[in-house]
Amino acid sequence: MAPGLHARAREAAYDDARAKAAQYARLSGHELGRLVSLSEDAAACRRPAPSAGDASGAGLSAVPVASGEIRAAATVTAVYELD
Repeated sequence: MAPGLHARAREAAYDDARAKAAQYARLSGHELGRLVSLSEDAAACRRPAPSAGDASGAGLSAVPVASGEIRAAATVTAVYELD
């Protein structure tokens, strides 16, 4: 995956988390305070495993791959203080 693509996914996830936190603060009659913590879900990318009869993995090259789009996803957890 292109490094810039993952960085943009992270930025979008952060912006979304902050916007939701600001909305919840407003709905509860508070102001959004400082960011207390931020973490990212670092789930590993899964790759196809070779079948039992194909220990070398050479058979995987026969699997067709469709051209088209590449997607990146990032999940962040942000904790803010409320003022």
